Amino acid sequence: MTKHTKVWIEHLVDIEYYGNALYQELVELYDNFYEVLITILKSHPHIKTKREFKKLLSRLKEDLEVLDSRVLGVLDQELETIVETEEKWLTAFCKRIGISITTSGVLSKVKFMPIGNVSDTPTMVKTISNNIHNVLERSLRINYIAVKPTSETIEKIEQRRDRFNKDVKQMASEFETSSFRNTDRIVFLQNDIDLIYSAILDGNTCIECGSHNGKVYTSLEAPVLPLHNRCRCSLLPYNDKTKNIPTFSEWLASE
Repeated sequence: MTKHTKVWIEHLVDIEYYGNALYQELVELYDNFYEVLITILKSHPHIKTKREFKKLLSRLKEDLEVLDSRVLGVLDQELETIVETEEKWLTAFCKRIGISITTSGVLSKVKFMPIGNVSDTPTMVKTISNNIHNVLERSLRINYIAVKPTSETIEKIEQRRDRFNKDVKQMASEFETSSFRNTDRIVFLQNDIDLIYSAILDGNTCIECGSHNGKVYTSLEAPVLPLHNRCRCSLLPYNDKTKNIPTFSEWLASE
């Protein structure tokens, strides 16, 4: 591993810190939503009429829309911070290895790039709120039709909260990782920089990632990362200082 590759990998590790900080901020918003919902349900211990049932569902939908709006606001601010941070880091790294780049107009382009395995950030946020809505709607419907107390729905909220928060944590992680990688990709494309594929080579390296290691691509032809869940690969700007990355077969032969 070259010293420049090591610096790049250390930077990828730092991204985990951003993801954890974002998760804490997001989960606070979701927890506040649950607490408000529980308070509302406690004020309606039994759903006696169809009108009351519909009113609760309408309130749930409205509160989820407000929650989505707040979450998207946090993610928009986070994206601006990510792009600004990554632009500065990329500029410094490329200067260190002797490449000059420009980073103008990156933010507006990154905003429209896919996040994780979904098409965009609003879709990712809406998926979580839809899951919450579906679980709670089913539970409230049972409360109404089977004449059961809403305390059962409150119990379901408490039971499912950890599961919902795991979804939020995954969203935060995918948002951070994708945003950093998307920023890199836009900068490389704008500057027409060739890239060298760098996988972390150890006993956990898969064949797919290993087969790309050490290969050089144009910024347009380079594989889109991550290749799969928990992919640890990266694409480095290619020049004389980063070219000494072995192929997978060379690495295997040296072990």
